Amino acid sequence: MRTLLLLPAIYLLFCDGLFAQPQKGDIILNGHLYGSMDILNPNQRYQITTRSGISFGYFFRDNFSLDAGTGLDGYFYEGTNSFQSRSLGLSSQVTGTLYLGRGKLQPFLRAIGGAGSQWAVETRDGVLYRSQQEFIGLGTGFGLAYWLSHQVVARASLNINVYEHTFDRATNSTEIENNFGGLYWSLGYIWSRRSQ
Repeated sequence: MRTLLLLPAIYLLFCDGLFAQPQKGDIILNGHLYGSMDILNPNQRYQITTRSGISFGYFFRDNFSLDAGTGLDGYFYEGTNSFQSRSLGLSSQVTGTLYLGRGKLQPFLRAIGGAGSQWAVETRDGVLYRSQQEFIGLGTGFGLAYWLSHQVVARASLNINVYEHTFDRATNSTEIENNFGGLYWSLGYIWSRRSQ
C-alpha cells in the first residue's frame, strides 16, 4: 500500500514535465547567494568569499538562458603569516545556463564571466593598508534546478573559477589564479511568460 502512495508522489516531485518548463521568450528575475571557503591552501588559515545579487535573464531557447546582473561581494582572508584582509566590492556578471532534460528537477550547466572592483582594508605585520582591486574572471558550473511552480525555480550549483585576473592599485601588482569556486544558490521568477 505504501508503494502505491509513494509512486504518485515521486512522479509529482521529479517527472511532471507539464508542471514547469522554461520557454523561449521567457524573462526571468533571479536573486543569488554565493559562498565559498578555501581551507586547502597551506599559505592561509582561511579565505571566505560571499556574494549576493540580482540578475535578469532571457530564454533564447526553451532550455537556454543568458543572464546579466550585479552583486555585492564580501571577502575575508587570513594568512599563516601576519597578513589579514577584509574587503567589500561590487561585481557584474553574465551567465549562460543550459538546462538538460525536462521535468520539475533539471540538471544544468553554466558558463560565467564577470568583472568588478573591491575595496580592501589589509593588515600586514601590524601595519594597516587600504587598497582598491579590479578583477575579471571566467568560470563554469553545474547544478540542479527544481521548479517549485510554473514560474518559480530554485537552483543550487557548484561553480569553479577557471581564470581570475586581479590588479591591485595600491601595490601595482597583478595576480592570476584558478581555483575551486563555491556553492551558489538562486531563486528565479519568470515574470514575463509568453501565452500558452
